[in-house]
Amino acid sequence: MLENATGLTWVDPQRVMFSEIKSGWHFAIVTSTESRSEERDVYVPPRETDMAHNSYLSPDGNWVLATEMRTTSFVPCRLVPFKGGEARPVGPQNGGCTSAAWSPDGKWMYFTSDSGGHGSHIWRQGFPDGTPQQITRGPTEEAGIAMAPDGHSFITSVGTEQSNVWIHDEHGDRQISSEGYATNSVLSPDGTKLFYLLAPSSSEHWHEAGGELWVHDFTSGQGSRVLPGIAVIDFNLSPDGKRVVFETRDERGKRRLWLASLDHRFAPKLISANSGESNPIYAASGRIYFRASEGDAEFLYRMNEDGSRREKVVPEPVLLLFAVSPDERFVEALRPIKEEEATTGVEAIPLEGGPAIRICSHFCGASWSRDGKVLYLSLPGMKATFSTYVIPLAPGVDLPPLPAKGVFSENDLPKHSSLSGVDDFIHPGPNSSLYSFSRVNAHWNLYRVPIQ
Repeated sequence: MLENATGLTWVDPQRVMFSEIKSGWHFAIVTSTESRSEERDVYVPPRETDMAHNSYLSPDGNWVLATEMRTTSFVPCRLVPFKGGEARPVGPQNGGCTSAAWSPDGKWMYFTSDSGGHGSHIWRQGFPDGTPQQITRGPTEEAGIAMAPDGHSFITSVGTEQSNVWIHDEHGDRQISSEGYATNSVLSPDGTKLFYLLAPSSSEHWHEAGGELWVHDFTSGQGSRVLPGIAVIDFNLSPDGKRVVFETRDERGKRRLWLASLDHRFAPKLISANSGESNPIYAASGRIYFRASEGDAEFLYRMNEDGSRREKVVPEPVLLLFAVSPDERFVEALRPIKEEEATTGVEAIPLEGGPAIRICSHFCGASWSRDGKVLYLSLPGMKATFSTYVIPLAPGVDLPPLPAKGVFSENDLPKHSSLSGVDDFIHPGPNSSLYSFSRVNAHWNLYRVPIQ
């Protein structure tokens, strides 16, 4: 019906409201006729990495509730005049808001929020300046709100999601974790241990509340906490497997990078130069690559593990980092694409200069095995979140032959590619026969909830 449009709702029989990408990941809320004529902006988030995903018009047509995502985490919902104007946060302020609704009389605003750190639940607030009230609780979570016409109840999806980390080796696949929401697994350089993040629920993971860093020892079969009491958002291991660089958020919500010894030879120490650094990746040389904020954009930097010799690698912004090639010739990153139909793409950025090589003309996952023999490429799938392919590489070659504008579907892959059977990103091990991945089990049902 409409290209570059998501989260569409009807304003009246002739007009619609939806979100569109202005550039890169910058989503704005707009309104137009159903043929997209007379289009105008309703709300454009101030930062170019902010995304206004969904919008909800008030019954009187004067106000809009908007869900907004900042880079990779949701923030409180925004209340915006439909005719345009200043936005302000509403609902619980210490959590991410993923959906919203209005009561039929317009006196109440409803939100799903993970405020309080105990999963995603339903909240409401009197319009426009009431005090937020939590109205659902319990071990399950809620997602989405559909108000009944009489305003006496709403329908929501109630359930749980569990993510477990798995290992693949010469014996096949086997499950490692069994509780909570386990993700971001990293194999030790010698392949004898698996490190991962464990969050209490999916909402804590997706809204970047952080998880504890755990390790599973394959020799003993035991698991244990690595950094007890520290909420870790992202991490990576040093090439010798003795240290870990990890990302946290401080009390102001700012991202910081730390270095810790895995055998506790020294206390964790801050290595950030400022409070806007994230997504750390160790290279084989021991240097750390990461994203650093500059104004409204983020850029690729690298530094020594003690924080010295900090330098910007390329002048163009990046959105996410995926991997550094084993020979440290390329960094794979998601970047904005200008003047093309695609707004973002995954590219291999040459660290010694020269043009970037397009891997995908959309969001995908890409990483190398540590021995450099294969490239893992995860493409969005119809039946699964991602379908991961294994692409063998010739000796001394970092990338296979790819279309000039990158891979769009499996039809663009080299003929010698094979499907791995993993419906998620693959996290490489020391060789191409050993890797880890995550599997998510979700159980959701629709419930009607009365409003008292």
